[in-house]
Amino acid sequence: MRCKVICNLIQVHNSDSNTLTFTPVTTGSEENKQFFRWTPGGSFIVNTVNPNILDQFVQGQEYYVDFSPCEK
Repeated sequence: MRCKVICNLIQVHNSDSNTLTFTPVTTGSEENKQFFRWTPGGSFIVNTVNPNILDQFVQGQEYYVDFSPCEK
């Protein structure tokens, strides 16, 4: 399953903890309207202790998130 989300918030708590918050896209393009139609709500929150990960995300930027099963 593929979701399209927007990075709503980047929080730097301290040197040991950071949080990225994402929610489904809602407007802005026909693609976003289709994603919103099937995923109108929710959130995806990532807590990380890797400070370098913050350089890979921009607040307000849209991203794809792909979910696929893992082998047990």
